[in-house]
Amino acid sequence: MAYNYLERDAARMSQYLIYLAPVSAVVALLFVVYYWRTVMKYEEGTEEIIEIAEAIRIGARAYIRRQYRTVAVFFLVMFVVLYVFVYFDYLSVFVPWAFISGAGFSGLAGFVGMSMATHANSRTTN
Repeated sequence: MAYNYLERDAARMSQYLIYLAPVSAVVALLFVVYYWRTVMKYEEGTEEIIEIAEAIRIGARAYIRRQYRTVAVFFLVMFVVLYVFVYFDYLSVFVPWAFISGAGFSGLAGFVGMSMATHANSRTTN
C-alpha cells in the first residue's frame, strides 16, 4: 500500500524535475551577468596596473588555449569510444552527445571563469 503512494509521488515529482536543470542554468547565467557587471564597474587602476593585467590576460588565454587543445584530444577519443559502445548496443545514442555537450559547456564555464578572474585581478589591486 505504501509502495503505491511512493511510486505515485515519484512519478508526479519526476514531471517537475525535468525543469530543474534548465531553470537552474538560467538562474546561474543571471548571476554570471550580475557579477560580471558588478566587477566591470570598478576602475582597473593606473597605467602600470592595466599593462600588467593585460599581460596576465594574454598569458591566461594562451594557457587556456593550450590546455583545451590537449583536453579536446581526450574528449574526441572518449567520444569515439562511447560511439563504439553505441554501435554494439551497449549505450544509447544520446550518451556520446551528452558527453560532448557536457565537455563543451564545462570548457565554456572554465573560459568564462578565467576571463572573469583576469578582469577582476587588476580591479582588486586598485
